[in-house]
Amino acid sequence: VFDLSSHLLFEHSATIDAAANSATSALRLALEDALAHNAVLFVKLSLTDATGKQLSQNFYWLAAHDSDYRKLNNLPTVTLQATATSQATGPEERPEQHITVTLANRSQTTALTTKLTLLDGANGPRILPAYYSDNYISLIPNEQRIVDITYPSSPTHVHPVIAVRGWNITPATIDPGEP
Repeated sequence: VFDLSSHLLFEHSATIDAAANSATSALRLALEDALAHNAVLFVKLSLTDATGKQLSQNFYWLAAHDSDYRKLNNLPTVTLQATATSQATGPEERPEQHITVTLANRSQTTALTTKLTLLDGANGPRILPAYYSDNYISLIPNEQRIVDITYPSSPTHVHPVIAVRGWNITPATIDPGEP
């Protein structure tokens, strides 16, 4: 749990045994005291298996009062470090392009809802269909995430690039280069 300044307020972990395809209560976060002292909280939840492999991750914004969400507009702007690589994949009869994007937040501010959009050139139209392993990503300070994008190969795509934008994100364009 983080405050609006991205300071860690507390963390908690629990080990549970959960049957497949069932609901199991893991823990209850008592956030009332934290919300009494902080207008907005960021809550990051991560589910891992017994080996430590991440299975799921969720990110929440919580406020004591609806009007407190306006404080999100005062977050400093974050410039993410972003790189991408591209490679051709898939069978010859249905070739695909696969782009791996690495996003890193090296700032001291949480980066909210980072959205990636695959474009045909920096100012071109969206490339559709495109399949993203994740999107609308929030990154706490010093967090990094890898996103995979797959789309059908086409001779009409001039130069695929990835546009990066978000709530408090400096817009940028990433060039994955030629596969």
